[in-house]
Amino acid sequence: MSFSSEDESEAQFSSTDGESDEEILGSYDRTPASHTDPSLYVIEPSEQIYFSSLKRSEHILAISAMATRHNLSQTAILDILDLIQIHIPDANIGLTSVSKLKDECGFGTQYLNYHIYCDNCKKTFDDNSNECPTPGCRGFKNNPEFRKYFVTSNLSYQLKEILERPGLWNLIEQNYNVEANTSVISDVKSGSEYLKLKEPGNFLYKSSNITLTLFTDGIPLFSSSSVSLWLVYLIINELPPKERFQRTNMILWGIWQGVGKPKMCMFLKPLVLDLHNRYQIGMTFLVDGRTVSLRAMLILATMDLQARAYVLNMTQHNGLNGCLYCKEPGVVVASGKGNCRSYPYNESPILRSEEEARNSATLARNEGKRIDGFFGENVFMYLPYFSMTKNVTIDYMHGVLLGVTKTILDIWFDSKHSQNAWYIGDKIKEVDAILKKIKPPYFIHRRPRIL
Repeated sequence: MSFSSEDESEAQFSSTDGESDEEILGSYDRTPASHTDPSLYVIEPSEQIYFSSLKRSEHILAISAMATRHNLSQTAILDILDLIQIHIPDANIGLTSVSKLKDECGFGTQYLNYHIYCDNCKKTFDDNSNECPTPGCRGFKNNPEFRKYFVTSNLSYQLKEILERPGLWNLIEQNYNVEANTSVISDVKSGSEYLKLKEPGNFLYKSSNITLTLFTDGIPLFSSSSVSLWLVYLIINELPPKERFQRTNMILWGIWQGVGKPKMCMFLKPLVLDLHNRYQIGMTFLVDGRTVSLRAMLILATMDLQARAYVLNMTQHNGLNGCLYCKEPGVVVASGKGNCRSYPYNESPILRSEEEARNSATLARNEGKRIDGFFGENVFMYLPYFSMTKNVTIDYMHGVLLGVTKTILDIWFDSKHSQNAWYIGDKIKEVDAILKKIKPPYFIHRRPRIL
């Protein structure tokens, strides 16, 4: 018996020619080990895997890390588990199956949902049918060419896991009783719409209810292909800002991977159904031995302009009527070697109401053409309390932090614009005095500087 690789430098294991594996193994003395050949472990097992500093959680983490690092198959993982078992006493609490490893890591069916859909028409398959539900579609669930899937998590389970952590719910209760300074907007809880929810009879008048913010975006996985990954995150607004944005307190709700971009109505439909249940039915969890009942409500959704257009089923920001908040059509102007859509300043723009936005989306669906920037309805329209024009916020990061402010400062203060009405280069001292009064929040580390 021998083992070798193509590389001659690899070690080889060989036995006497003609001997079988059984003969080789049978030649070993299997009597209890003596002092000259001690057993690996002679200590009784405890609550740990065995009597050592290795905890069960570390055992699970180490196996998961190795499986991920080397992209191991289920068969390879099972072989490693078996290998570990023969090196430790029989009475141990180590893992013995891949299914148990998945459950421990949160990959069981009670944690994750796998939604199988037809890649031809982008409709999810029925659980008990192999045929695509779309009339005339040739997709079949058992055909790898058409069978695709995306993964979503159990929202209730993640909320419960977060809120039951020691001290976290106490932070939310303490934060609820802090009076907001209505003269200064320092957080989402300072906003007028949030404060309305705390008025008697409204959703947040009950202190155990919580609100959520949604983030979503897509990233290319490879520079040389169109395969992308889309993630959907949720955060709990009632947590103090420092805890709110910690990874352990954020909810990863869904993951989609594929060529191009997901069909957002298909991808986000399970989320809307889950949010609707959390709003209507709620959930319970335990805090210090007492049962707490809560309901959850999505009040904010933030994403960049491209993602917003996909989610809301609208034209892109550089298209006709691409603004969600007003009816300005924009004009096409020359820009560099090409053209772009510009929105000239208008002192009295026609704002888009929520009712008008919903009517345009419904009309676009019925007529099969774009109406006022909408191509059809979107999933958020099926949350009765959610307003596209109020709850989908302006993208601050791309709108302010990527050079826009610098461009505006050049226009305001550069002397080449001194003959224009907007020029304020002669008022730098007054502007510096205003900048010095700004008190940024804790997460902005660079203090305002004078011009």
